[in-house]
Amino acid sequence: MKKSNLLIAIIILLLGVFVTGPWLAGNRIEKRLDDVLTSINKNGVIVFEKTSFDKGLFSSTTKLKMKLDLAALGPAASSMKELPDSEVIMTGNITHGPVLFNSGMSLAMGHITFSSEMDDKTRAEMKEFFGNDNPMSLSMLMGWGDTLLLTGNVIEFQSPDGTVDSKEVNLTVALDDVAGELDTQLDWDGMSAKIPSNNDNIEIVVGKITASSEQTRALPEIWVGSGNLEMEMLKISKKDLNVVANKLIASSDTQFNDDKSFLSGEVELALQDLNVNDVSYAKDFKYKVTVEHLHADSLQRLSKAIGEAKSSGASAEEMQMAMTMQLMGILPAMVQKGLTLRIDTLEAQVMDEAVKASIEVKVAEGTDVSRGMAAIAGVSATADISVSRALLAKFPQLAAPSMIDGLIRQGLIKDGAGVLTTHAEFKEGKLEVNGQIVPLPF
Repeated sequence: MKKSNLLIAIIILLLGVFVTGPWLAGNRIEKRLDDVLTSINKNGVIVFEKTSFDKGLFSSTTKLKMKLDLAALGPAASSMKELPDSEVIMTGNITHGPVLFNSGMSLAMGHITFSSEMDDKTRAEMKEFFGNDNPMSLSMLMGWGDTLLLTGNVIEFQSPDGTVDSKEVNLTVALDDVAGELDTQLDWDGMSAKIPSNNDNIEIVVGKITASSEQTRALPEIWVGSGNLEMEMLKISKKDLNVVANKLIASSDTQFNDDKSFLSGEVELALQDLNVNDVSYAKDFKYKVTVEHLHADSLQRLSKAIGEAKSSGASAEEMQMAMTMQLMGILPAMVQKGLTLRIDTLEAQVMDEAVKASIEVKVAEGTDVSRGMAAIAGVSATADISVSRALLAKFPQLAAPSMIDGLIRQGLIKDGAGVLTTHAEFKEGKLEVNGQIVPLPF
């Protein structure tokens, strides 16, 4: 082949990539955007509506209407005053792939940069408050294999009156729809705010927050995986009151059994210390709760029912009624499959005194709640509680010393060097406390 023919072939190939490629990408981007909005709208609280999509050869534009629907949170939230300007129009500027140069070179279907539409007055007010007329950035990178990378940023700002001082916020969401994988990362360097309240101001200070999750879609409507949240500090102050909580850590983990018929999960919370007016009320707080053997099919039905109720467009009261009716049919079936609820750990130093407890409740497979009290035969439970007597002495209105002494004499509480303990078991409709049968009213 002559060099000239080879050169022509290469030019034709490049034209095919850089002309035909963007045209094909433009066709797929709109459908992909529709799918993404459909998935987001399932939450029911923040709803997006695509009002236009103007496709070009190398780029396109789209307009989205974003609406906050407080009623989807339930009757309590719907009673709140409607937020002003609860509808926001967003314009998306789309660059078609297959080759993108937005931040370096990448091979992808397309890149969308979103911005809010505002009139001149609103834009001026935005600039005055944030020091920038575009304080938030949001972009979406669509890969060819149904992958999506969403990045968001809110700049550091201080309100003109000094009542709000917020550090930078960054959010990243990575979705692989084919593999069913969703990873999120949130980083916020914290904020402070002063809220007027009668003749006093309430000051709130939030320390650095980091949150992340790794989720896998194990079944339709059900994602499993792990999540973590860390808050450096939370401070709430007003006249004669100063509350400080340091180092809050929360984590969760969910997983299916091998055949995905049952789900198990656990949540852990830890708090370094809680101080009120420089007095330590709690420190070294640890809490862990576990749920085992949740019926997957019932969970799917429950998740679907919640989604349908949120997207029905009904009032908050009608939505709650519909969900209640659905629950009445789903929860008995879930209970009949059996489950275990366990507080593995509940411990802390409360006012420098130790508190510790653990509880486990098991519902046997086949337990039929329609049998009323007869279903109690399928429930068993154990509990262990330990608390310093010196701590209870600080709250005599909760547990009078004479009452404690009476329970000790009955053997329902044991006193070991000032530490009160009890062990209780419930099985086959009978309750034992420290080895003694305790009559029940049923």
